[in-house]
Amino acid sequence: MDPRYTAEIFKHLEMQNELLLESHSSVSHQLHKLQNENNGNISTALVDPACIEGDETGNSAPSVLVMSKEQL
Repeated sequence: MDPRYTAEIFKHLEMQNELLLESHSSVSHQLHKLQNENNGNISTALVDPACIEGDETGNSAPSVLVMSKEQL
């Protein structure tokens, strides 16, 4: 390596390091945000008493209503 350019190369590498750290932080934040969103969107199975129907033999089977947390 030519010693005349050492300072320039070092400065360039420092800037690249900063950009990589910022990118890592941004990607980690986005991943965390998406994981939280995914956890929040997991549907919850609820049994709605209004949906319980009986068949010809009188057996009742509850209908399962699936709702997201936004619908609750």
